[in-house]
Amino acid sequence: MAVGKAGTGRIRIWAAGLSLVLALTCGAAEADENENDAVSEVWLPASNLQQNLREDPVYIFDWEISRLLEEGIAYHREGELEGAVALYERCRRHDERRIEVLPYLALALDQQGRYDESLHYYEQYLQQEPEDDLVRFNCAAAAVHAGRFAQAVELAEPMLERCRREPLYTLLGVAHLHLGHREPALGYLKKAAELQPQQGKVYSNLGAAYLSWGDISAAGENLSRALQLAPDDGTVLNNAGAVLEAKGRRDLASAAFREAAKRGVICAEINELAVDCAMGRSDTMQAAQCADKYPQLGQARLLYVWALLEDDRPQEAAEELERWQREHDGDVSSRAYLGSIYYKMGRYEQALEQYRGLLDAAETPEAHYNASLCLSKLGRDAEAEREARSAYDMSDGRPEIIYNLARCCEAVRDYGGAVRMYRRLAAEYPNFIDPGKLERHCRRLSESAS
Repeated sequence: MAVGKAGTGRIRIWAAGLSLVLALTCGAAEADENENDAVSEVWLPASNLQQNLREDPVYIFDWEISRLLEEGIAYHREGELEGAVALYERCRRHDERRIEVLPYLALALDQQGRYDESLHYYEQYLQQEPEDDLVRFNCAAAAVHAGRFAQAVELAEPMLERCRREPLYTLLGVAHLHLGHREPALGYLKKAAELQPQQGKVYSNLGAAYLSWGDISAAGENLSRALQLAPDDGTVLNNAGAVLEAKGRRDLASAAFREAAKRGVICAEINELAVDCAMGRSDTMQAAQCADKYPQLGQARLLYVWALLEDDRPQEAAEELERWQREHDGDVSSRAYLGSIYYKMGRYEQALEQYRGLLDAAETPEAHYNASLCLSKLGRDAEAEREARSAYDMSDGRPEIIYNLARCCEAVRDYGGAVRMYRRLAAEYPNFIDPGKLERHCRRLSESAS
């Protein structure tokens, strides 16, 4: 049994998922201004803010805070995030009671990749303004970016009673996808496509979701539709490259990534290099240079780690990820990869620690599954069975998860449970393991139970 979602083949699929998450943030800014229930980015122009202040005298700013805030917004719109954050923080230092600054500061921090800080300020604002759906949506988006998918769902799903817009459905689809909830994820993303059938990005997101579940045919159909509607969209081209690579058409995938990179999609530049490395056209040195070029991007660092693994240098790969975690306060996104490396090196306690860290941030079937594998290797069968059952309960019956639960049931002498799982596996996935051999094994287990 291989550790799930952390091998060399997962890096580029993970990159496609990243593009999907970024796409929902961009899409949020495209809300129709003619609809009162629109959910959009928290781009409140100064004039609207001043109007709100006139209506509620409790929030009258002095002249200095007003000037600093307006300057911060101007920097923000120009993409000068460091300057904007500095000005917003000066506003906060002047008077922390003025909560109007918080959504701007939180959004800028989110765009800088400082997700935990962003969530802190969003939550601080929502404690006092819980009905502000605009900020609630952006807080949920920041939670997705931070990998806190359960929190994103908790924030966003109540909004469906008041707002049924494409960005909200996209966000929920992304969150459920990462939680391993296939049907809700596809349902929300299909609803997003129904609401915006002429936007290529909704089909791109849906295609990326199908790709994550291994349905390459459905992924290809949706990406073809996305390309027809938005042939020059960088995110669409990036996800199309991921589908082409999954089909084994690496030259075309590399070309798609290259075109996406020209349109400013940074992860596409990394994806192109990953394909080139896989084809022997690039080497570990170039992957290291990419990591140096984008020192704050975990995806670039993961590419370098993958290149080290391809060079059969697992110890260096582990050290690289350990250094990344120290520099980024235990970055959650790297835990699955470091856990996989430890597992393959036979360092099961350390691998388990990484998966436990993943579960502390967000429960997913993959993390429970991987924790179960580690516990099995450590001889902790009862704990392994509990983790395997959690993975099974959270998933939609993926074959490796069914098989793992069956083996764990067998290890704790729950032969009846093992037989049920094995027979389900044989019925639903006859190509996973030879059904005849599996049935003979089930008969032996039934005899042992009796």
